[in-house]
Amino acid sequence: MKSITSKSIASITGISTTTVGRILDDNINPRPLNYLPTNLCFDEFRSTHPQMAFICIDADTHKRVTVLGDRLSDTIKKFFEENYSIDERAKVKHICMDMNAAYQNFVHELFPNAEIVIDRFHIIQLLGRAMDQMRVQALRQIKDKHSRVGSGANFAWQLHSSILSDKKRGIVRMNYFKGRHFQQDIIIVAVGYYFRFSLSYRDIVELLRDRGVSVHHTTVMRWVHHYGPIFKALWRQHQTSHTKSWRIDEAYINVKGHWTYLYRAIDSNGLTLDFELLKHRDYAAAYHFLKRLLTTDGRPDRLVTDQYRATLKAVKHLMKQDYLSKSAHQCSKYRNNLIEQDHRFIKRHRVRSASFQNIRTASATLSGIEVIHALRKKTRRELSLIGFSAVDELKAMVPA
Repeated sequence: MKSITSKSIASITGISTTTVGRILDDNINPRPLNYLPTNLCFDEFRSTHPQMAFICIDADTHKRVTVLGDRLSDTIKKFFEENYSIDERAKVKHICMDMNAAYQNFVHELFPNAEIVIDRFHIIQLLGRAMDQMRVQALRQIKDKHSRVGSGANFAWQLHSSILSDKKRGIVRMNYFKGRHFQQDIIIVAVGYYFRFSLSYRDIVELLRDRGVSVHHTTVMRWVHHYGPIFKALWRQHQTSHTKSWRIDEAYINVKGHWTYLYRAIDSNGLTLDFELLKHRDYAAAYHFLKRLLTTDGRPDRLVTDQYRATLKAVKHLMKQDYLSKSAHQCSKYRNNLIEQDHRFIKRHRVRSASFQNIRTASATLSGIEVIHALRKKTRRELSLIGFSAVDELKAMVPA
């Protein structure tokens, strides 16, 4: 039998689709199973706003037993009592459900030998809510939310939540290329070449065309904007140890005719610690970047900055908050030459900056450029730069 829509039936018979639906509802009554499985699952779902419907399935085969128009206790009890004898209902051994107390009140009345099994998902969800309530109560007792204790407690909870939540930290578990029209290798090659060399989107299109792949330049642009932050997060996960002598500085980036500031941090070996593109070069921006760096990478023994007042003010504030109390701070124009020279890699790509239309896309693009630069410096430090490949390095970071 071929499937046919209600609209087609209405067109053939000369009636409205509403009448077709009403006739079908009045004359088609799905027959329930003539037996009950030994293990059942109860749950509800939103059928028509705001109505909630009840569903019962076989826990072993996942086949549907029944779907009822509402989840009222009287409706559920009436269905099972009218369609199944007490002997048939007595064969049910387990019923899996959430913590809905309404179901628990009549389960043993309908199924005298059944045991109630609470769904594990709802147990974990309840534990998470209880832990969150305890965290909020503990944080409310801390007077200074910006103190080291308050910030540390909040960061520890965020880290714990990120491990439990795939939405916040799905980097090592998610397949970031799922659902894409092009294969993973093609995307990595495109963004890898773009981040590594001073090429335009159309240059990447030409390179891919030579390899038998036809793609539009706007697609390459979307890949760059999407995967830049992802590769940064993956790089942070694979980041190795660094020295305790840090250099902090900013590079100027033009975004749609306005200067923005790329805050960067490297260690004494020149290896990249972190970076972030911010709209302003002031105390708030410097404090935000330094505090995040100290929270994620620990304390340095020595911190070298330039003599910019906003940066000095942020460092002094962090020293008072015990973030840098045991660190030696040196501010000199010439002691920061190491990171000044490291800016050159970013400045070589500044020819692209005219295409930066907003800070979001600029940050995403620069994230990919910085990651490739960091990987290349690490490889050079290991004296193996001859075989360096940006594409291979990105592939190695992507989880299998």
